[in-house]
Amino acid sequence: MVLMAWNPSSDLFQNRLGHLVIRDSLEGVAGTYGVRPQTVKNWLRGGSQPSARTKRSVASRGQRITGPTRVVRNPNTNRFETPIIDGRAVKAISTINRRRNARSILGQAAATNERQRMLAELEGEPLTIAEERDLDRRLRSLTEREALGEESNELKRDWNSFRQDYEALATTQDPLDRSLEEDEEVVSRPRRARRRAPIQGPYTIISGKPRSIQTGSRGGLFYLEPSGRKVYVQEGRVLGY
Repeated sequence: MVLMAWNPSSDLFQNRLGHLVIRDSLEGVAGTYGVRPQTVKNWLRGGSQPSARTKRSVASRGQRITGPTRVVRNPNTNRFETPIIDGRAVKAISTINRRRNARSILGQAAATNERQRMLAELEGEPLTIAEERDLDRRLRSLTEREALGEESNELKRDWNSFRQDYEALATTQDPLDRSLEEDEEVVSRPRRARRRAPIQGPYTIISGKPRSIQTGSRGGLFYLEPSGRKVYVQEGRVLGY
């Protein structure tokens, strides 16, 4: 029985290479593998590829930065596939789903009727496959652009946009803070509210002491405990809002 040596895919190789370049610079990576910086640029763009041995080395060293990919078995072909390439995307997806689940548990515990309980349960739905792949694709694209030396205001705006969208995915609107009309539109998951500009100010929570209430980027009202934990409250429990 002959064992075939692992040959990383082009996408995986380019992604891990991009992270190495960001950390060590084009010149640093070129020096490690005894090639010119322009050659490393060509590898990043997919114009050429090194030997399988070099690809394995890049993939192995880059994994120490990004973490492992997500590998699943395709039920149709019974073969293992890698749907999520960037290890940082794998970590981000896990964090988003964990935060959604935690909010769902808190919402269900605070629910006072079946509709509120249902909305809180829906808040815990994990990312869809399409959302996961889009997050991975955007993260890989931004990494490649940064590795190729694209330092511009546009790249900064795209990174900021990515971070804002990541937060929006991780923190959906508080299910207890939805209007009745919006509740009626729920089919499979709550319709996300439009963004509102963050505000904050001294308000009084009914039956509680004065708090500095803030409005998140996706709408929910919350105050911060000394530990830094966000505590979401219903708009009806807040005076002066």
